[in-house]
Amino acid sequence: CILYAMEELKNQEILLNKKKLRSQMKTKLSLFCANQKEAESASNQACRIFLNSKEYKACQNLFCFVSLKNEIKTDLILHTALQDKKTVLIPRVISETQMDFYFLKNDLPLENQLISGFFGILEPADFLQKFEPDEKKLDSEEAKNLMLLPGLAFSPCGFRLGRGKGYYDRYLARIAKKIK
Repeated sequence: CILYAMEELKNQEILLNKKKLRSQMKTKLSLFCANQKEAESASNQACRIFLNSKEYKACQNLFCFVSLKNEIKTDLILHTALQDKKTVLIPRVISETQMDFYFLKNDLPLENQLISGFFGILEPADFLQKFEPDEKKLDSEEAKNLMLLPGLAFSPCGFRLGRGKGYYDRYLARIAKKIK
């Protein structure tokens, strides 16, 4: 019982620290993005670095978020990946706790494939096909999948701090059971 209480206190402390860090990072991002030219330049540079990376060049299937205000603008990445004939998937929030990814079409302009969804976030249009995690095309050993995750902060070890709703954490846990 004492161990459980100690673990519960530790979990509460972690949640409080995450909440505090989220607040600090949102403030820092808002201040940085107040200089629109500098923020746009940094975003473009980050996109160019990503698009020239060996990971991007090697991937066949790119799971990518559609950016919100104060995030790296992923439209350059999405346009380039479609031009490069990669399989591109973007998320759609389907409930208060769940999201799924949908295939974009390489032969349609990106703008024609996006609609305003939950929280005003651009999401895949209704006519796009939902990704099923057991699809052989993306589930084989030969598939080279790459997922870009949004985040407020990242540790050198690869841990990420999201916006606090847990959509990506739940999605990754759900598909991890289905994809080897």
